[in-house]
Order: sequence, then structure tokens, then C-alpha cells
Amino acid sequence: MRTKIVELNSKISLEAADISLDMNLVDSIIVATAKAYNAEIITSDKHLKGISGVRFIE
Repeated sequence: MRTKIVELNSKISLEAADISLDMNLVDSIIVATAKAYNAEIITSDKHLKGISGVRFIE
């Protein structure tokens, strides 16, 4: 598993703003960033359970 630090750009910010209508802003930024980089989110955060591109672990 690799991690990468990326810059929050205007495209990701606009996508996150759209997504934030359904979830909190921080989670929407994470989801939008992963989507922009075709990355999978692996988390146990219940707020992200069921989101496309998210692998939920318990």
C-alpha cells in the first residue's frame, strides 16, 4: 500500500462542494481527491461506508 500527498486544487474543491451536500466537508474533500486520482479509500469511517471507491473495514 502506498500513500501520496497531493495538492487540493480548484477541480477537487468544486467536486467536494457538490459532494458535501450529502456528507460533511472534510469527508467530501477526501472522496473528491480519491476520485480525481482514481484512488481507493480504505477506511473504518462509518460516514464513508457504501460510497463508491471506498473499501470499508471493520
